[in-house]
Formats: sequence, structure tokens, C-alpha cells
Amino acid sequence: TGITLRTYITYVRVFKAKGLLREGYSVNIVGEMVGFKSISYFISTFTKIEEYHLNDIQNPDFLDGVQLAYGKIITHIFDILVLIHPKFVSGLCRMAERL
Repeated sequence: TGITLRTYITYVRVFKAKGLLREGYSVNIVGEMVGFKSISYFISTFTKIEEYHLNDIQNPDFLDGVQLAYGKIITHIFDILVLIHPKFVSGLCRMAERL
């Protein structure tokens, strides 16, 4: 599929971070909450994956379209993983719940 476990976990962390940021948590707190040891690495990873800056997270109109597109990508990745190895996906879900 071209996606490693590490990459998948990073995407899950960024996805979870978006929700926490929308709830009003600070960037520093969210970075730590989702498992990034360095705030600068969290910001650069978030920006690279999402292709927009963390400051844009406060704009609900901007995020509605982005959230929809991102959700479709994650769903597609999950569909592919389920076809390849269902037990692997089950393990990933348990790991993501602990993040």
C-alpha cells in the first residue's frame, strides 16, 4: 500500500490533534497529548500533512472542507488495510485508541 505503520500512526496523531485544536487546546498541549516530543516537529509535521498552518484551525469555514476531504482519505486507507490484513487493522485501532 506504500504506507508504513509509523506513517499511519503519525496521520492518526495529526487527525486527533485537529480535533483537540478545534476544541480550543493550545498547540503546545496538543502536541504533547498526541505524542510529539518536540513542538517544532509537531508543527512542521502537521503543516506538511495538512498543507495548511495551525493558525487556520481556528477558522471553522476553512476546516469544514478540509475535514471532509481528510476523512475520505483515512477511510480509503482503512479500506485498503482491511483487505490486506484484518488483524493488522484491529491492532492499529487498539493502538490509536491509546493515543
